[in-house]
Amino acid sequence: MVPSGLKLDNALWAFALEIYPSLAEPMLSIQSKGGRVNLMLAALWSASEQIEWPDSVPDAIEQWHQQILPIRSHRMSLKPQLSDYPELEPLYQHLKGVELNMERVEIAMLHQWLAPLGHAANPISYQSNLDRVLASITGVDQEKGAILQHLKPRA
Repeated sequence: MVPSGLKLDNALWAFALEIYPSLAEPMLSIQSKGGRVNLMLAALWSASEQIEWPDSVPDAIEQWHQQILPIRSHRMSLKPQLSDYPELEPLYQHLKGVELNMERVEIAMLHQWLAPLGHAANPISYQSNLDRVLASITGVDQEKGAILQHLKPRA
């Protein structure tokens, strides 16, 4: 269920639109190993706002995310078939649009959760928040390094 008062146009969404294109490759690589792109984007945005990443994501956001996964799975299952069945392209693009719109809602939910937390007492780095989000994901040091390297001039 979408929470009341949700704002799809928000600072986290603007940040994600700005930063994701240059971080897509390492983030998608981490996603293939169990990470979540929206959580990484939210962690980086919250660090830029000096908001420390909380210990756990609220159940409502987790439940929403679980609804995105089957759509992503269906879309990805079509991708290798597009060369043999080009007529599936409209379906693939439709599922991609649905997935993106659901991810935008998830970003809005993350923003609604994080924004009121306020500034941390101590400085928050991109790395500290990213490390917290990816604590249970192994074998992603190279990708994390690429993300942080890209953000270095912004830090």
